[in-house]
Amino acid sequence: MNRLTHMPLPTACLLVLVLAACAGCARLNPAAATGRTWYLDSRTGDDRNNGQTPETAWRTLDRVRTIRFGPRDRLLLRAGGRWTGGLQLHGAGSQDAPVIVGRYGDGPPPLLAGEGKVNTVVMLRNGRYWEITDLEITNTIPGGKRRNNMHGLTVLANAGGVFQHIVLRRLHVHHVSGGWDRHGGAGIWLRSYGDSPKYGTRKSRFDGVLIEDCYIHNVSFYGIMLSGWENRYRDERWFPSRNVVVRNNFTHDTGGDSIVLLACDHPLIEHNEAHRCCIGQLHGGKTAAVGMWPHSCDSAVLRYNRVVDNQGVHDGEAFDVDNNCRDTLVEYNWSWNNPGGFLLVCSAPDEPSPTHGVTVRYNLSIGDGRSRWGRIVCIAGPVRDITFENNVFLEKDDARVAFFSPFDYGKKSWGRDVSFGHNVFATAGTFDFLPKGVTGIRCLANVYAGRFQGWPEDPQAETVPYPAVSARNGWVQLPPDFPVAHTGCRPFDVRSAGLLPSNTWLEQRDASLRRSLP
Repeated sequence: MNRLTHMPLPTACLLVLVLAACAGCARLNPAAATGRTWYLDSRTGDDRNNGQTPETAWRTLDRVRTIRFGPRDRLLLRAGGRWTGGLQLHGAGSQDAPVIVGRYGDGPPPLLAGEGKVNTVVMLRNGRYWEITDLEITNTIPGGKRRNNMHGLTVLANAGGVFQHIVLRRLHVHHVSGGWDRHGGAGIWLRSYGDSPKYGTRKSRFDGVLIEDCYIHNVSFYGIMLSGWENRYRDERWFPSRNVVVRNNFTHDTGGDSIVLLACDHPLIEHNEAHRCCIGQLHGGKTAAVGMWPHSCDSAVLRYNRVVDNQGVHDGEAFDVDNNCRDTLVEYNWSWNNPGGFLLVCSAPDEPSPTHGVTVRYNLSIGDGRSRWGRIVCIAGPVRDITFENNVFLEKDDARVAFFSPFDYGKKSWGRDVSFGHNVFATAGTFDFLPKGVTGIRCLANVYAGRFQGWPEDPQAETVPYPAVSARNGWVQLPPDFPVAHTGCRPFDVRSAGLLPSNTWLEQRDASLRRSLP
């Protein structure tokens, strides 16, 4: 029986209208069809299939271009598969139901090989609530050629607004044939914009970025880069990204920097390891580069990171607090054999609000600053309020090394309010501590072991012979009668932070890349 025939006419008409409206909403609302899974199989898939099961998987990346992903949707690539070209991703998940891109089946990670046919292999444009995991990505131009703007994975935000929850996990990105200078490209690149008619963008930022457990090597220029509109003091386009965490990633042989964050509020860089940054300078690259650093960030934290064997001679430090940063904390890091030094703190001379409020504590620097232009610490430009406390700076070889170097950009504007307190300076050779003419550097209750030129004024200094202070496998060894009580110095022991080198690190990381999604 048709129930509509037994209803009053106005009620029946109203019900018909409501049902029709609901049906229309279901057709127009892409979130109405959620929880879908698509499968890609480069060996046995067929683009004429529906892609909804492993047995009816699609074959090529081109089929994915037709999908606008919604909450709980998944795109799974078969383990051991190989695809060429680019993967374009569109759509958005939700707070409780992100879009997942990953793998299925046993075997090595799915390989996406750009082969130089695209500038970026994986592109997510203006997406919210995405998690991309367990992929291998390369972008090698045949014949050893290189060009600028080459990327492994790019996440772009330029449509205006806040783009939440971007998770990049267990990605193996390598052999990206970018140029050797700053515009060469990156292994992983996240880019948000201020409003800019020139680039057709609106004010955009990220909120909730997690990049972790990624293995990135032989890429140029950056290993990991998150950028935004950095010039907060010039116009109203300042719109910093928030809740950004870069954790437990390993990079080696990057053309330039290992990890760079621009225009972020309270970002965290922790438990990362970088070997052989800045190799582009060995191939004619002219762009100065550093291991890990923030630029135009508020309250950035760099902790429990390790940078080894930076190859740069232009800059070339392990760490940097760059232009326009405020209230930065650099703690519990290990810098080893970086010719440019342990740390650069800099600010351009024309900045209305130069870098200030930097605390550097409980770090270990071993064998840094050995290049022709090297120095262990460089303060450049009109920075202010820089505090070094409870760090250990150790040179184990018989060499003459400059410890501290101010750079004034030709305007006699080097840092103000720079202090060193309760640190250990130890050398088997000679430290050139302070260059002539440098003033305004305060030293208090530091320990000095070895020979020093330009001895600083330190009213509570403690001097001990070298090798009374030494290091073995990252452990700072002090004599039984070390003057801790007098100086208050309590050096950082990297063993407690899990920063000891591991011969099985790469094997463990590769094993993690082989894990399947649950």
